[in-house]
Amino acid sequence: GDHRDLHSFPTRRSSDLGFRAVCTANPNVGGRYSALTQFGLVPAALMGVDLDEFLWAASDMADRCSQDQPVDENTGALLGIILGEAALAGKDKLTFLTDDAVAPLGAWLEQLVAESSGKLGKGIVPVADEPLVAADAYGKDRIFAYLRATGDRDDFAEALVKAGQPVVTLDIPTLDDLAGEFYRWEFAIAVACSVIGVNAFDQPDVQDNKNRTKNLIKAYQEKGRLDEPETLWQKAGVEVAGMDFAGLKQCGSVAEVIKAFTELAKDGDYIAINAYLPRNEAVEAKLAALRERILKATGKATTLGFGPRFLHSTGQLHKGGANNGLFLQITQTDAADLAIPEAGYGFSILARAQSLGDLDALKSRDRRVIRINLPAGDKLDF
Repeated sequence: GDHRDLHSFPTRRSSDLGFRAVCTANPNVGGRYSALTQFGLVPAALMGVDLDEFLWAASDMADRCSQDQPVDENTGALLGIILGEAALAGKDKLTFLTDDAVAPLGAWLEQLVAESSGKLGKGIVPVADEPLVAADAYGKDRIFAYLRATGDRDDFAEALVKAGQPVVTLDIPTLDDLAGEFYRWEFAIAVACSVIGVNAFDQPDVQDNKNRTKNLIKAYQEKGRLDEPETLWQKAGVEVAGMDFAGLKQCGSVAEVIKAFTELAKDGDYIAINAYLPRNEAVEAKLAALRERILKATGKATTLGFGPRFLHSTGQLHKGGANNGLFLQITQTDAADLAIPEAGYGFSILARAQSLGDLDALKSRDRRVIRINLPAGDKLDF
């Protein structure tokens, strides 16, 4: 049926709509804590995961995290205390080192950590999938978590320890043990949030971006155009807006703009690339290279998020966390738009409004942010 049928779906029999089955989940469990609810388990079952083995691993970890365990043997509590105390001591850049077999876990942990902890001017900054540099090249604001499945990164983890970096190693012997990691980290982050003094289970700054986007869309429907920020620098069709900083006007290329902006980073800062660009291998490779260049040039932790996805993960940390981020928003003018039926605007306008809402939300909190808008067809050679 059409989308209106789904609005009344809870009150109708699934067979009426042609669904084979309906799996209901507890609506009180937030998305980032739902990996072991039906939201995570149904897709796992459809992938062929043996749920008996999978859930036994989670159950075993639950026992290891139970209140019957002494704190010094409670793996979830210990991890949470370590991460929380590290953040209080200035080591708030939680950097995930992952073996290839479990590398996707970093993206899940990124949301769990950032959205749970980033509020009230506090937070733990998750750094996932960052290019590796020499072990002695990292700043003193890091704590590393090595998610060890095969031991491929053992030598690097050892080099980090020798360089004086704190490293927590967590063994994941089989893929079924990922269920245990889900439990351990959900438990640990709740504990860590308690240590730093925030509520792990709300996301007060996410709605602000939604409201700003709605207002921008409403204004577009009334005026037929989006309200764009003032252009502070432009060259070859590339436009820079946002924060006007010393040296910007003298930059001769977009690469120089990025270099000058990221050099504003001070000790304890991190640099977030917020890319409202197509998420494909070619773009990811370009942005990974940019990320590595920034890391090597500044020594500061870097993150990469694709919009609008990250608005519901690291976006909470960006707005609600400490003011220790430099935000590099990258957008691109679309060559064409695809209309949203009955909306009066298309997907391009919607994505543009989301990026503008994000920019406004960051600026309203006095975050250091610039937007680089690329013309359609730009090859991202920055």
